[in-house]
Amino acid sequence: MMNFMKFHIIILIIFMMINLILNILPSYNKLIHPIIMSLILLFLLLLCSLNVEIFSYLNWISYLLYLIIVGGLMIIFLYFTSFISNMKMSWKWNYLKMIPIKMILLILFIVLILIKINTEMNWNLNNKEMMNMFSSMNFKMSSMYMYMYNKYYSMLICMIYLLIILMFIVKICINKKLSLRKIN
Repeated sequence: MMNFMKFHIIILIIFMMINLILNILPSYNKLIHPIIMSLILLFLLLLCSLNVEIFSYLNWISYLLYLIIVGGLMIIFLYFTSFISNMKMSWKWNYLKMIPIKMILLILFIVLILIKINTEMNWNLNNKEMMNMFSSMNFKMSSMYMYMYNKYYSMLICMIYLLIILMFIVKICINKKLSLRKIN
């Protein structure tokens, strides 16, 4: 049980690192390519799905969340590839000088998270103590708790973003009375 928890925490930290690195790269770019924004949203989705799977005893909620948001991302990808297929990314070298400073801050952030995890969770607990801890925290692991008190801001942001993009796409298609892609 303890190795399982360590494995999930390590996976969450890896996804957080990837998400933060992807957020660092295009931060000063005026022409951010929409595909990179979709990739950032996909990694944020994976991070949210893993959080929901770890802290909920119902795994189907994370699968359902994953399938719904990936479906929305496929629609967004179709929209972007039909309108912005030839857009190229441009980098300014002055802004690339800030990446090492941001990477140092990222590493510092990850080290602080690891220190906090090690101080809050004692890795030397035996299985009985771990089971007692989980049974006492069973009310926190219910599926209703993850939507209470705004615990998952990133999941809410993903859902709102996809809803707004879906409304924009429908509005564009209704106004121009065209399909998303040209059919030759």
